[in-house]
Amino acid sequence: MTGFATKSWRRLMMCRPSQFDVIHKGHNAYMTMEEPVNKNLAMTQWEGLKSTFESIGTKVEVIENTKDQVDQVFCANCALVWGGKALISNMHNVPRRAESEPTIAWFKERNFEIYDSRPHGMNLEGCGDFAYNYDRKHAYLGYGFRTDEDAYNLVKDVIDFSGTEFHSLSWCQNCAITSIQPC
Repeated sequence: MTGFATKSWRRLMMCRPSQFDVIHKGHNAYMTMEEPVNKNLAMTQWEGLKSTFESIGTKVEVIENTKDQVDQVFCANCALVWGGKALISNMHNVPRRAESEPTIAWFKERNFEIYDSRPHGMNLEGCGDFAYNYDRKHAYLGYGFRTDEDAYNLVKDVIDFSGTEFHSLSWCQNCAITSIQPC
């Protein structure tokens, strides 16, 4: 794992879970709202994950959790990042759409080329529904309950996948890792 992580994930965006909570029933099948979030445990686990990445040489850059954005900690959903471009998401769940502006600012501060998917009127959940294999020879955009099938064409038009085969596939619910964002 160390070789893969240091090669593929040299730099990550993570969002500190200072606002994290489960208040939107139905956003995630695993968030049942039956028990309150243990915020101290969430922060401890987040710090442990961040430290683990840093210990293998990955640079972790933090986007601070915007007030009242309880799901922003799942920052992989906020943009699809590839080759110095950040394709900003248009979230399926309306309460998450407010995450876009702080995300744009964060990527601009780091000199990413920004492309905003929101004016296209289709849902796109960024790297939450995007994956690639270890050597980036294949990349996949899942569509289904969050990302619209038409988003494949937008992504293909915006992102330069030279040397990578880009595929779309019908996505199973809750398959992606959505708490880290390779950048």
